[in-house]
Amino acid sequence: MANDSSDLDPKQVINFIEESWKKDVEKTLCEYIETPNQSPDYDPNIHTNGYQEKAYKLLVDWANKQNVKGMKLEILHDEHKTPLIYMEVEATEKKSNDTVLMYGHFDKQPPLTPDWDDDLHPYKSVIKDGKLYGRGGADDGYAIFAAINAVKVLQDQNKSHPRCCIIIEGSEESGSPDLIYYVDKLKDKIGTPSVVICLDSGCQNYDQLWMTTSLRGVFMANLTVQLLTEGIHSGDSGLIRDSFHILRLILDRIDDANTGEMLKELYVEIPESHINYAKECAACLGDTVYTQIPFFNDECSPQISECKTNKDKLYELVLNRTWRPQLSITGIDGMPDLKGGNVLRKYTTIKLSVRIPPSMDPEKAQIALKKACEAKPTPFGANVECKISSHCGAGFVCPEFEPWLTKSMQSASSKYFGKPAQFTGEGGSIPFMGLLQKKFPNAQFVITGILGPNSNAHGPNEFLHIDFTKKVMCCVANILYDIGQRDLNQNKMEIDQSKDDK
Repeated sequence: MANDSSDLDPKQVINFIEESWKKDVEKTLCEYIETPNQSPDYDPNIHTNGYQEKAYKLLVDWANKQNVKGMKLEILHDEHKTPLIYMEVEATEKKSNDTVLMYGHFDKQPPLTPDWDDDLHPYKSVIKDGKLYGRGGADDGYAIFAAINAVKVLQDQNKSHPRCCIIIEGSEESGSPDLIYYVDKLKDKIGTPSVVICLDSGCQNYDQLWMTTSLRGVFMANLTVQLLTEGIHSGDSGLIRDSFHILRLILDRIDDANTGEMLKELYVEIPESHINYAKECAACLGDTVYTQIPFFNDECSPQISECKTNKDKLYELVLNRTWRPQLSITGIDGMPDLKGGNVLRKYTTIKLSVRIPPSMDPEKAQIALKKACEAKPTPFGANVECKISSHCGAGFVCPEFEPWLTKSMQSASSKYFGKPAQFTGEGGSIPFMGLLQKKFPNAQFVITGILGPNSNAHGPNEFLHIDFTKKVMCCVANILYDIGQRDLNQNKMEIDQSKDDK
């Protein structure tokens, strides 16, 4: 039986995480970074090259060596699916009723090798200036180490913890196509979690614990404009418009190039509580809201240029990033590189990446965008096709935090960072969170992560901030402890009430 007569000792938690990092966490993370296991969307040979197997075996071997009491581990790897690591740790106390579901992933984005600094490489782990560089360390290789150590440090101090189910999937960077399949397969084992802890989000600085209150949805589309049946000499320009110019006009239908304002159908009413989160975030960060962006020079401005002189408007930038639709052009086809000849090309296709508000229905957003792009008449009668990709995901709005959980998160941040926790939405997407919310509508969600300023997940020079990561690990352990204490206290109250009734 665990000894819960005294609170969790923060100094012992810090020492445990430090020793674990020195003993084998850093070494294993470095080996993981050097494994080129990309997500299925980016690796056509994923089921034959053995990289995903090498990655999960590395992580599983580490987990098994931690000797976590009551842990069962299995690998689910069905045919034509990516693998999933599932771990289940029984509760310390038999009377415990809570289940905590922890989530992370081990698949990676493409390497983008040519864009990395000369002394760095996506598949070479490099430690400098307190940062661990390499693809996948921060997104999201650290997650399994944080989850297992959160449990292990409580056991080390002989403290109670709830039943924990830990999922580390292999397809998140491709939209988690295999995850719900596996969750349904595991539903009897997982049960109904009261708290979901996601370790795949971000932070806005490295000074305190950051909790994610919302995630935007996302969908992709290929927009094609065609006027010709074949390319012709550019000497005929003036008789016909270039397809790129027509593409510009189509884009004007869905996005104002000057302001970034999109179709009105893609907006939602922002809840007052989330406007307040944005204001608190802006007050905490100040100019860092936008100065963390690697601008080319000092003359470059954020999307709302007024924010450079009017600090009261900074929260609007936060809302732009977290609750308003935004368009990015992420690919192009039908256009050669700078060696192209003097030709009026047959067509131009661009890839659209559309971030949508957390509460927006992706299907409705897709229909609205396609309708606007293809609406007749088209400029110069051009053939316009907006082909929606199957790769999409709904956003997520975190349920209001129960008071005990808010207190726990604030307490953890104060203990290990010396500053209060901050709450904000994230501009990125984790489609699985919305799906989990539908499956477990009564669960509380703790969504955090270590992707902070300049950490550059998905881009070149990705890094993990080592000291911050250790502190986040400590915070996760502290929150897990508080969940266990709440569970036991509730059980005690129910037993006492039962005795009174008798």
